[in-house]
Amino acid sequence: MHAHLNALFAALTAEEQHQRAEHQRLSSGTRAERISGGFSWPPLRTTDVTQRGWTWRLELTGPKGALLHDGIGPGDPVKLGPLGGGSRSVDGKVRDVDGNCAEVQLLFDRATQDQMRLDAAGGGDVLPGWLRGELDVTRRYDPTTFIRYRNSLRRIVPKSSALAQALLDPSGDEGPEPPDAEELAALWPELDDAQATAAWHGWKAPALALIHGPPGTGKTWLLARLLKRLVGEGDRPWALADSNAAVDNLTLACAAVGLRVLRLGAQGRISAAARPYSLDEALRTTPLSAAIRDVQKEIDDLHSRRPRGMGRRLRELFDARRRLQDQARTHAIESADVLAITFGSLTRWGDELPPARTAVVDEATQAMEPAIWTAVPYIDRLVLVGDPHQLGPVVTQPGSTLEQSLLDRLLDSDVPLRPLHVQHRMHAAIGACVQDVYGDAYQPAEGIADRALDQLPDVTAGTATERPVLWIDTAGSGLDEARDPVTMSMFNAGEVELAGLAVARLREAGVRAEDIAVIAPYSAQIGRLRAREELAGVEVATVNAFQGREQEAIVCTFVRSNPRGELGFVEDGRRLTVSLTRARRQLICIGDSSTLAASPRYAALFEHLEGTAALQSIWEPPWNACLPG
Repeated sequence: MHAHLNALFAALTAEEQHQRAEHQRLSSGTRAERISGGFSWPPLRTTDVTQRGWTWRLELTGPKGALLHDGIGPGDPVKLGPLGGGSRSVDGKVRDVDGNCAEVQLLFDRATQDQMRLDAAGGGDVLPGWLRGELDVTRRYDPTTFIRYRNSLRRIVPKSSALAQALLDPSGDEGPEPPDAEELAALWPELDDAQATAAWHGWKAPALALIHGPPGTGKTWLLARLLKRLVGEGDRPWALADSNAAVDNLTLACAAVGLRVLRLGAQGRISAAARPYSLDEALRTTPLSAAIRDVQKEIDDLHSRRPRGMGRRLRELFDARRRLQDQARTHAIESADVLAITFGSLTRWGDELPPARTAVVDEATQAMEPAIWTAVPYIDRLVLVGDPHQLGPVVTQPGSTLEQSLLDRLLDSDVPLRPLHVQHRMHAAIGACVQDVYGDAYQPAEGIADRALDQLPDVTAGTATERPVLWIDTAGSGLDEARDPVTMSMFNAGEVELAGLAVARLREAGVRAEDIAVIAPYSAQIGRLRAREELAGVEVATVNAFQGREQEAIVCTFVRSNPRGELGFVEDGRRLTVSLTRARRQLICIGDSSTLAASPRYAALFEHLEGTAALQSIWEPPWNACLPG
């Protein structure tokens, strides 16, 4: 294996070991500690059992009125055990979460399935009785993705393709120069000049193209139009990203330009907006769906009646159902113009997908480099689109090679990066907060610069909506940070209260809950924010989770407040850039300037905000209502 691939392989192994150790630490806590840390759900009771063949799903319900925290979510692996403890347990995967209810698919090992078949043949209850009582549901460690990433690296033969060579020994060959502006405008009438130039390189580069997309510059918009042109030339490209949210955004953008896009992956991890384009939906509406339903109906009928000697007929029906499902899946995949999938899912699906000449990667800096290598054996060309000034891969092992994304490494090797600079998202005052990062070329498109919150329907002009940027400064107030004793994540109870007040004022001004988002860098802060009554209906998410997203109004709480000026990962300028650029019309920040200004980047931001009268002290009304005591 190539030396660089060997280094990635070793780094993956070290990261897996580090995450396994952290999982063991969290799992050793008491039930109360695990629940408060988002590692376990509160005790749940089985309220319904569904069986399809040898697939079992439990509907689990928690205490009335108590929402299940999203430390565990759809697609996550879990372990279920009786509430009283003991050695009995079964693995599962979360299918859906809604309020205080969850649906979990049970994953029995082969020996257990064989015993269940014997029990069924004898007419007994095949489901262990304890699974029908109160259950302890806890996150399960699953190294599968690491294993598959390492296996993908083993498959790479460096000299087997021009793309592998370009990634391991970058040369900067971008292919032909683009035509003049007039011809580009005719080719890409929906794109601005910079987007059209970048799209040309994504279209014509022989193996590798890099595109730099600062916040709001239309990266996903550009990719959808590039994919449409590739499809028009007979390619069947892949639309890839590290996160489900980014792949969902690409899916919706492809659908908006008229492409037949198929979103592959676990249904529970696909957003509601993108589910109409999912494989599950395609299978539900396939021409074979009626035949599959007929077979399933006979299976269900046999299970309900349990006639003597039903085993042979069941096996025949299972085989028939599998054949029909395989045919339906193949039809759905081969009928699609574009396949949209995360790298994690690609490790499972790659060998089943039809050949693609080109893959495009959105939010490329978020992905660990080995993730992107999973696509290389299947494609000839790669288009990476991202922003080195936004967040990189999530890596827990300090100093790991994996902290540098592939796009960043290629930039260090002087591979040209085609820039976008016209932002189509935010008020000029919001964009000005990151002008020092992106330079004077980073400017709002016409009609964007003065977009205000009170231009939205039913929103009244007033003090709550008049400032596009507001920083509520908590310096000297005593609203100090604290550390969660279980997760060791940071939170700030005073800033939680301030965020609740800020959202309440926006709601009073007529801003809809669905037009507001509250973000914070720490998961412990997120958990406390979600418990606030004022935030009902408002999306609350970590800064990492909100990269690539946007909202009309954003409230961001920075959490850190201590006399030592310790910032931890809040000091990361890329995280600050993401925090400041999610809002379209209004950005409200909450933080302690005396602590945060220990970082030069924050100090420069505060100097800028002072010059625009965007700083307001917590000692001023209405924020002084949140002062302690």
